[in-house]
Amino acid sequence: MERLNLNPPSQDALILIVDDDPPAIDALRRILRRGRYTNVLGCSSAAASLDVIALQRPMLVLLDLHMPVMDGFAVLAHIQREYLPEEAPTVLILTASEDRASRLRALESGARDYLLKPYDPYEVLLRVRNLLAIQRQGRMLANVLDSTPFAMLAHDAAGHCTYINRSALNLLGYERTEAIIGQDVRAILHDHTSDSATPGETGPSGSERWCRRADGTMLPVRYWSYPLSGERSTGESLVTLLDQSEHHESERRARLAAEKLETALRQADEANLAKSRFVANMSHEIRTPLTAITGFAETLTESDQPPEECERAVNAIIRNSRYLMELVNNILDFSRIESGKLLVEQIETPFETWIREIAAFAIERARGKGLHFDLSVEAPWPRTLVTDPTRAKQILVNLLNNAFKFTEQGSVRLHVVLDPEHERLVLEVTDTGIGIESHRQEELFEAFVQADASTMRQHGGSGLGLNIARTLARCLGGELSVRSVFGVGSRFTATLATGPIAKADLEHRPLHITSDQATETQPLEARTLVQDVRVEGDILLVDDHADNRDLLCHLLRQIGARVFTAENGQQGFERAQGRDFDLILMDMQMPVLDGLNATRLLRMSGFDGPIVALTANTTLEDRQAALEAGCNDFLTKPIDQRSLRETVVRYLSHSNRPRTPEPECPAIREIPGYEELSQRFRRELPGSLAAMRAARAGGDLSTVATLAHQLKGVGSSFGLAETTRLAGIIETRARCGETEVLPSLLNLLEESCQQSSN
Repeated sequence: MERLNLNPPSQDALILIVDDDPPAIDALRRILRRGRYTNVLGCSSAAASLDVIALQRPMLVLLDLHMPVMDGFAVLAHIQREYLPEEAPTVLILTASEDRASRLRALESGARDYLLKPYDPYEVLLRVRNLLAIQRQGRMLANVLDSTPFAMLAHDAAGHCTYINRSALNLLGYERTEAIIGQDVRAILHDHTSDSATPGETGPSGSERWCRRADGTMLPVRYWSYPLSGERSTGESLVTLLDQSEHHESERRARLAAEKLETALRQADEANLAKSRFVANMSHEIRTPLTAITGFAETLTESDQPPEECERAVNAIIRNSRYLMELVNNILDFSRIESGKLLVEQIETPFETWIREIAAFAIERARGKGLHFDLSVEAPWPRTLVTDPTRAKQILVNLLNNAFKFTEQGSVRLHVVLDPEHERLVLEVTDTGIGIESHRQEELFEAFVQADASTMRQHGGSGLGLNIARTLARCLGGELSVRSVFGVGSRFTATLATGPIAKADLEHRPLHITSDQATETQPLEARTLVQDVRVEGDILLVDDHADNRDLLCHLLRQIGARVFTAENGQQGFERAQGRDFDLILMDMQMPVLDGLNATRLLRMSGFDGPIVALTANTTLEDRQAALEAGCNDFLTKPIDQRSLRETVVRYLSHSNRPRTPEPECPAIREIPGYEELSQRFRRELPGSLAAMRAARAGGDLSTVATLAHQLKGVGSSFGLAETTRLAGIIETRARCGETEVLPSLLNLLEESCQQSSN
């Protein structure tokens, strides 16, 4: 029996013997022990064996076929039904030699082999070893297939799934193998061209398929199919699938990128074309008014011109100069918008004065084209509006200019209504002009765009006005939109944020002005008021441009000022040392010594009067630099006569008051407790400064302005000239919402406070 000492491949394999004859179980156990199989269980009933199989999971079952109550065939059927092939134990049946029919039936039911009674021990061990080896190799192969990243499944000739590995389960979204075994593969795999799959189709290079996952979604895969029976065509195949989702997503992203690139290139071409048209059109738009200006200016040099012709020439020069200035301003505003440096202010604005100025402008345009203009303001409307009046006016002027430009007959109307629920002012400009096709309406708000090229040729314009107007409306907390019917007319609606308005600040009467009402269309403009105010004071004008000096001198002397001039900052500084000027107008860019350094020298030398910067640069950095140098205000070139006069009146209307603070007056020093109050005020300066810094950090500009106003008023009483000046600047900038310049101003104020405390 030495031949029984076989070297089994799996000595630790669990073997279950199922037989209703206990001595037979013992005999088989002894044979197996001699083959060094020690992990052997015995079970004397078929029913009990089912629980052992479920709990212990034996690799091999030696099963007697003929047993009472439940026979071996029932056990085979249970294993076939409850276990997947890779999970089921291998069954070796035990039967009599003459029972051929039972042996065949058992093999058909899933048994892998049989042993004939009486048993040959060597044959028992040999068959057990071989079956365990096959079982071990099968499970090893299953583990290999489950560990591969390739999804694999097999199907029979009818197309039913007979095997699937773990990767395929994950790919198709199934949790258990039994959920897909037996399913028709054609219901899972779909040809991307025919919505079907052909079981058994081979394809060494792979083809595209779509898999239907368990949740019904479709998944792109690359598909390979190989026959399982070699060269014989039985229809059984092994299918390998490779997920193509990332590849498809990459292709999709590549397509999108290509489309975006194509769109960007097309838009770039369109933008370049639009800009080319814009440059060509600007050449025309600039040369046309320049031709009129130079031509009419030359006619004025002719001595024999009658007065009416001279007046006509002057009016033409003024009209074309204003148009040219408007054109340049639009281009500059667009440049500021593109660079993110467009500045807006928040100022309390008298609404009626503001809207009447706009009405006066519109009536002049209407009469020039023989059109009717109508302004209607519904009640109630605000007495004051906190906004940027210049920018808000610019929006309406752009809209009205467009309306008059494209309206040849009929009317232009401006309708204004307050929307307190949404805290906004709604302004509608309606015309009876040519209208705009629906598909072109939104394009109008793009830069360099008009309705079409013929419109630009016929009506002119930069194509920037509406783009700027919409940007300004959004900067002021509103929006700009259009509704138009081609051939009928257009309505542009602008909204401006108002913030909460108290009922006490509302007018409850409607306001109606038309171009037919001559008396009502002549509003008392601020310019007229300024011209009627006479000022007294000495003004030093520092500018290197002779023509600018001559013009400004003329305008300033018209309102009563005594004007002295200097050609550069060095001359200006030297002249200021010899005379006590009430106001200095300082150009910023000059030879020898520029305006910034001249202002610094003036402040260092003790000049504490107002200095107003004259500059063509209106960026935030330029403003901040001028403020830090010591300027009080700005006038932007080209300088508007009205703005110039208003600024001079603001600083010189009380020019008889001494600029030197009042503490020099004995009457103030004689107030009881004056010195104690003065010292207390100086001690509290750091606290006031800290409160202003905290308010600025919290975005509370109203509190900053209030504190600065209080400091300005009290500081002037105690002789703190520089502190008073800086507090006044901070108050103005805080009310204008210029948060960016406040830190620098507060630093300067802190230095001044420290000097005052010392």
